[in-house]
Amino acid sequence: MSIETQTPVPTPTPPRTPRMLTAPSAKRLPGWSTWAILVGSLALGALVTVISGGFSLSGAAIVGLAIFLAAVYAISSLYEGR
Repeated sequence: MSIETQTPVPTPTPPRTPRMLTAPSAKRLPGWSTWAILVGSLALGALVTVISGGFSLSGAAIVGLAIFLAAVYAISSLYEGR
């Protein structure tokens, strides 16, 4: 009398999914910060146009937009570390 033993076939394990970059430990700017930077940039743009020789709405908007783009990039890269 012989007893045959069968080895169980191992089930394949699913691949591990990579961790997301937005982990709870990642630092992120609050949602209102973009609007605050925009308002501050437009105010600074208006101040620059007044100092440079007179207020111009289009000049203030262009200067404010340039300041906004630079400020958002700088602040988010410093705070979030990207």
